Amino acid sequence: MNTAWDAPENQPLRFNPPDGWRMPDPVWVALHQGFDPPDNWQPYPDCPPAPPQWPFWEENGAAWFGFFRHFQPPLRRGLGGWFSLVAVGLFLMTATPFFLNWPQWLIVGLAGTAAAIIGVIGIVKHFQTSAKIPSEDPMDIIRRVAGDRRDDYFQKRYDKHRQTSETEKSYQEFIDELYQWWWRENVSVEES
Repeated sequence: MNTAWDAPENQPLRFNPPDGWRMPDPVWVALHQGFDPPDNWQPYPDCPPAPPQWPFWEENGAAWFGFFRHFQPPLRRGLGGWFSLVAVGLFLMTATPFFLNWPQWLIVGLAGTAAAIIGVIGIVKHFQTSAKIPSEDPMDIIRRVAGDRRDDYFQKRYDKHRQTSETEKSYQEFIDELYQWWWRENVSVEES
């Protein structure tokens, strides 16, 4: 699945910082979609505390729905096809007597009846299958995808850093510096 979260308008959630907080770097926002901070979390030392129950994330309009389109089961996407088959079948059953002669309209009408029956069976099976699909909290899905993207991002950036930098940092030191950069805690850190 390709989730193009490089631009803020493509991210399913918008970060909503409390009053007095710095806005983090867009990369932090993209890699921490749905992050649920612990109580009294402060991303940088002089950060004022967030009010209790602060909504750090809000839905980002159409990007929210676009993100979840990738998680729909295939049968749900095909529901329109089943309804279309029923509609074509009903049209053939009712309209053919008016524009075809006796033997032809019977054959086309029977084909329309078969199409309508197959479409109704498809719709019924769809709803039976949908009832069996376990539902997952949308925020958990976003957090899982963001966590996978974050892990991949950190590993690729760290590998690139080790190949191009003369200083050897541990993986954790490298990540800590990225967090400082993202929250503009240490602007001298170079983005590599």
